[in-house]
Amino acid sequence: MKRFTFLAIACFTLLIGLTMTESQPMHAQTGNNAEIVTPSVTPTSNVADKETIHLIQQLIEAQRPPISATVTSNERQSNLATGTVTEQGVPLANTTLVLRRSTDSGSTWSDYATAMTNASGSYQFTLPALGSNHQLQVQWNNEDNGNNSNRLVGWSCNRISASSAVYPCSFDVTDVVPTFPAHKTTVSLPVSFSWARRGITADSYDISLFDSTFTSFWLSDELGDVSSYTLTALPSGFTFNNSYGWWVSVNGTNGYGLAYYYRTVTFSSTPIAIPTSTPVGLATVVGTPNFVYLPLISRQPTPIPTNTPTPTKTPTNTPTPTKVPNTSTIINGNFESGNFGWTEFSSSGFDLITNNELPLNPHSGSWLAWLGGDDDETSIIEQQVTVPTQAPYLTFWFVINSEDDCGYDVSGIFVNEEVVASAWLCTDTDTGGWVQGSVDLRAYAGQSITLSFLAATDEGYLSDFLIDDVAFQANQVTAQGVVITSFGTMDAALSKRIEELVK
Repeated sequence: MKRFTFLAIACFTLLIGLTMTESQPMHAQTGNNAEIVTPSVTPTSNVADKETIHLIQQLIEAQRPPISATVTSNERQSNLATGTVTEQGVPLANTTLVLRRSTDSGSTWSDYATAMTNASGSYQFTLPALGSNHQLQVQWNNEDNGNNSNRLVGWSCNRISASSAVYPCSFDVTDVVPTFPAHKTTVSLPVSFSWARRGITADSYDISLFDSTFTSFWLSDELGDVSSYTLTALPSGFTFNNSYGWWVSVNGTNGYGLAYYYRTVTFSSTPIAIPTSTPVGLATVVGTPNFVYLPLISRQPTPIPTNTPTPTKTPTNTPTPTKVPNTSTIINGNFESGNFGWTEFSSSGFDLITNNELPLNPHSGSWLAWLGGDDDETSIIEQQVTVPTQAPYLTFWFVINSEDDCGYDVSGIFVNEEVVASAWLCTDTDTGGWVQGSVDLRAYAGQSITLSFLAATDEGYLSDFLIDDVAFQANQVTAQGVVITSFGTMDAALSKRIEELVK
């Protein structure tokens, strides 16, 4: 089969990461893509990214200063600031930290010294003498270390003063991902803000709300190791029908960190209906219990703003995407963080990972990947991943929904741009609803791969390939002992058809 380069043919209408510059202060995560939002009334603000983050940090610390034991100067434990930096519990070597100093009780700060972690993730600063109004603080900034979207945007250790004990500041930079509400949505009160917990001992979360100028700023109490917070009333200074940012932060034993992404939300003064969990438009077939046919919906491309050129396969002024680093687990396998962790391509310009106008409810949560759904459509989602040695079986839930005959529309799973499993999208393979499939990737165990899902259609009858809850596991058996069916098949006709449709 002819090899093809997914990213070379892709019109990157949606990006999971953008190259950052000092004129792009903060990260805002959409449900479908990551964009840069300048927190200023003036769109052309040139506030440096690092300084904007420092502003949020100072606002947080002004409302709840970090706790540090007070001692007399002769009881001071050390003139060294030390600690260990980890990522998902693994020592993070060669990452840079900054020792910042204030000479006016924390009103203004400047960088005093830098240090880099060794192979064990450890760092050390020699502290200068401190006057009565002096403070020091160790910080780790993602911007100084490559802007990795799988990590927190930064970590701030507790402040050190002339009368405070110096304790080691160790922390983990693994990100905390916001999950609900989606970016740029309107909600009514009460509303529950939620995020994906990091699963790290001693974590305690909180959330903040703020306007574009930080004139209005609100910080919750520390909430503990939880994954949501329900807001029942607007804080003082906040009003309905205005857009506000919400940001999750995580507190550790000796400091706190900020999530890489924040989102924006508008509070409505009138109730907004929340969809029920009943699948949309499912019609039960008479005499066939528990089997459903799905209504076929012709998809509409994502609306293009006025005066914006229609995207092509080589759009102008589109930033080069930053690929997600390899990981031993699927990032955002349930798609509840939008397309975070995934790269996607649609020849028709669709948002593939979506929660909008779905043909049926997702297998779990509110999001799914919808591939196909139109004539002459090529849909691809992919992710860089390392196949776990102890869990080399790829599993996922899927729906094949088609009115076409077999032999025309196709779906496939690819490893490094080579097909490893494929299936016709046709009435004979129509699943009637969500089913679980698996692909044996033992041949790639321990290897870094590009994992891709594809659907390709021709003119004529519509076909959908829906995907949700992608994961690795140790075998092809569910927790209930049910064997998971291998996805698709491998035959020459399928391979030839994929080659014909994907040029």
